[in-house]
Amino acid sequence: MAVHMKLTMGRRHDNVVGACVYIVCRKEQTPHMLLDLCEYLPVNVFELGRTYLRLTAALSINIPALDPYLYIVRFASCLQFGDKTGEVASTAGRLVQRMKKDWMHTGRRPSGLCGAALLVAARLHEFNRTDRKSVV
Repeated sequence: MAVHMKLTMGRRHDNVVGACVYIVCRKEQTPHMLLDLCEYLPVNVFELGRTYLRLTAALSINIPALDPYLYIVRFASCLQFGDKTGEVASTAGRLVQRMKKDWMHTGRRPSGLCGAALLVAARLHEFNRTDRKSVV
């Protein structure tokens, strides 16, 4: 569709491919971010994001809002909670659900919400994590 509408003209091939992959990731609700794609493709994250936005707008693709809960297990495993990873992730998940119920998630980045929830959950489970150590 993008080729037929001439949306690929003037854009790098890697940016268009990366944007298409990210569209599929968002549609399938997988926990991948633009930064993850930039690790594998030789593209700038801002250019990739710009291409993604232009493609979705021009093709009228309705992308669902990201559920922050998708990132909790991924980020919790990076923070090395050992045997209590599942418990901390569960607590963080409940915190994110409560944030969503209170509309605290509106206008915020899902990864930031997960980071905040994991920080609070880690402290509730007596892990001494600072906000600097929680940044993945």
